Amino acid sequence: MSLILGVDPGDMTGYSLWEDNVEIERGILSDFDFYIFLDALPERGEIERIIYEDFRLLKGKAAAIASQAKGRRMVASQVIGACKLAAVRAKCPTTAMPTGNLPILYAHAGMKQATNHALSHGDDAYVQTREWMQRNGRVKSRLQLRREAAGD
Repeated sequence: MSLILGVDPGDMTGYSLWEDNVEIERGILSDFDFYIFLDALPERGEIERIIYEDFRLLKGKAAAIASQAKGRRMVASQVIGACKLAAVRAKCPTTAMPTGNLPILYAHAGMKQATNHALSHGDDAYVQTREWMQRNGRVKSRLQLRREAAGD
């Protein structure tokens, strides 16, 4: 059994777990609960790859956050570090997906983004992972599926 884990890192970390190119689980966990989940993951199968949304403190956000940054834990970077450590232990690669393109990825997946951001982290992990899977020929695009259904 080959597992691919997609991660939307943060205070509330979204994840999407795939087995043999099919999503089998999706959820949102606190950072601590995600570390427990990640630590136990090898018991469920061989980890083939960990895909995560890269963390960037973009220029526009940096100024806004700078005044609030004192005491901020920057949990996203910590979760990414845990993912990288898990990948080293599993001897598998990681893939950092670019930030800022979620609306496009939701459109590619044929989904609507949740209006309540707190509820979207699991779906964010799913669309990021699905995009990687599609780019690497592991799942078909919506266009490919439509063409097959139409007999093209």
